[in-house]
Amino acid sequence: MPPQSGRTLYVGPDAFHSGVLAGELLAKLMGRRGRVLTIPGPRYEYHTAQRYDGLRRELERHAGLNEIVACTSSGLAADLVESIGCTGPVDGIYVGSEQIAEVAKALQQCALCIPCVGFTRTADVEPFLRNGVISAVVDGSRFQQGCFAVQKAYEAATQKSGAVPPGIRIPSSVVLASNLTDAGAGQSLNEAFEGLIFQRTAGIIAHQKMLQEADAKLENLANTDPLTGLFNRRRFQEALRYEFDRAQRYGTVSLMMIDLNFFKPLNNRYGHSAGDEALKTVAQLLKSRCRSTDICARLGGDEFSIILPQTAAAGSAIMRQSIMDLIGQTRLRWQDHELKLGLSVGIATLSQGIATPEALMSAADADMYQQKLAQKANRLTPTRRLSNSRPDSPTLTKPVR
Repeated sequence: MPPQSGRTLYVGPDAFHSGVLAGELLAKLMGRRGRVLTIPGPRYEYHTAQRYDGLRRELERHAGLNEIVACTSSGLAADLVESIGCTGPVDGIYVGSEQIAEVAKALQQCALCIPCVGFTRTADVEPFLRNGVISAVVDGSRFQQGCFAVQKAYEAATQKSGAVPPGIRIPSSVVLASNLTDAGAGQSLNEAFEGLIFQRTAGIIAHQKMLQEADAKLENLANTDPLTGLFNRRRFQEALRYEFDRAQRYGTVSLMMIDLNFFKPLNNRYGHSAGDEALKTVAQLLKSRCRSTDICARLGGDEFSIILPQTAAAGSAIMRQSIMDLIGQTRLRWQDHELKLGLSVGIATLSQGIATPEALMSAADADMYQQKLAQKANRLTPTRRLSNSRPDSPTLTKPVR
């Protein structure tokens, strides 16, 4: 990268993280080894103190940067030369106050080529950036320009490793330029910049993934019955309204209302855990008979429903018979019994006499009640007593309704 080129990078609007980023960049430019001369600025001012704290936290992460020499006097040019003369070689300089222009002048006077990072308005030190005396400036005043530049730099960098998340908008900026004259200096700074870009990118993508996973979990909780894993009543009502409106324009829709027979006696005799197992068994049975376009839901208690898009009366009758055949073959194994389950399944199909989704539900519910009356002679009983069952184990002889 030629010395005249510039780069921008997100640092965030708060002083502490600006100091962290300044430390990151300085460490990369120094190869994470060497001595850093710090000019933190007044510690009694909040923003300079926060910047310095951020810098210290970052430098402490690198074992090779094991010595920091503080310089706090205002006679920067003279103090800079004196500090370097007294303390020995310095491999990087941090300026936490707005005095980086003075430091740059001192570096020029001393003919020093040292990575230097600081804070000020870019326009005030642009010549030093162009000729490479200053390596990086954190410029919080160029909000809109920085936002646009970072967006483009972010997209360019992430295209090397994967898709760019849409809608990224970033405030603040860092302007970079090489301050070394040898052939490898530009590449070194370029690598430092790209390393920071990828580091920030990984954090943003990881955070975005976490938010997406959290949103998916919340949506699933809002739409799913926790016991059976089927859709809940809320999601069912939304789907029924949508499919009903669509059927009025483009075709038809059928609805099944399903009730587990003798659910209350089952709970009373074998306990609520047995009742939960029965509900889960029925849910799995219904789901196994549904197409990918069907909507299967538990409405509450022992009530289920299935929406059958683009299905006429004949198709829904075939579906009901398939469900009834399967439930007739199903046994619930509970403790020392195998229990036979029973369902009442009512169906209704969109017709001229049905004007609302609620009317379709009422029609299917009425048909279900008729089916239940027709089956009232059936009883939920243990069909086969296992070897360790008690001879006097009770049976259910009274239906729910």
